Amino acid sequence: MDDSTQQKIDFEREKALKDQKLQFLEQRNQEYKDNQAQTIERYEERLKQEKEEANKTLNDRIGRMQVDKESADSKYEQKRKALKELEKSIQLSQSQAEREKAV
Repeated sequence: MDDSTQQKIDFEREKALKDQKLQFLEQRNQEYKDNQAQTIERYEERLKQEKEEANKTLNDRIGRMQVDKESADSKYEQKRKALKELEKSIQLSQSQAEREKAV
């Protein structure tokens, strides 16, 4: 074998090794991209679930607060009416007492 044939063989071997290494790196790169896409998808799904759970919790809390507010408003109105009736009763009693004094 002469030098040019040996160089050609060496060159072809190196080229084959580099092509193989390039193919391996491209495959590895694709695996990383796929893994990254799966990870992003999992995190987005988890974020979506946590967001829905937070919204549900918030809506439940708002609902309970509205019920509590309505209950407090109702109690306030009852107390206000009772106070007005009491004031009316006191004024009536005072009026009667003043009339009795005047007679």
